[in-house]
Amino acid sequence: MTSTPQIVDLNAFTRESGHYGTIFAFESADLDFNLVYFDKGEGVPHHVNDEVDVAGVVLRGEGALALDGIEYRLRPGHFFFIPKGSARGLRSTRADFVYLSFHVRRSGLMPE
Repeated sequence: MTSTPQIVDLNAFTRESGHYGTIFAFESADLDFNLVYFDKGEGVPHHVNDEVDVAGVVLRGEGALALDGIEYRLRPGHFFFIPKGSARGLRSTRADFVYLSFHVRRSGLMPE
C-alpha cells in the first residue's frame, strides 16, 4: 500500500509478464487497481460480489462481460462499471485481452 504519487508504464507489464491473470496490482489507502491479462477463453468465472462496485477500462484485445444475464462485447477504450450485487463473469474472446480494473480497497475480488 502506498500514499506517494506514482507513474507506472502499464505497457511494460503487458509486454514482459509472461503469464496470465493479474500481472500488476497497486493499492492505496482507499483504492485497489489490477492490470489483468488473459489469453483467448480465459477470464473471471461467473460469480456475485456483494462487497464493492468494480470499474475497468479495456486496454487491448477483445472480451465479453456477462452482467446479470446480458453479454456485452468489450474492445480497447471501453469503460465498464459493475455494480456490487450483480452476477458477473468476464472472459477473453481473442488472445491478449488486457484491462485495468479498480475498486474501493478491500480483500481480493476473485471468487473462492
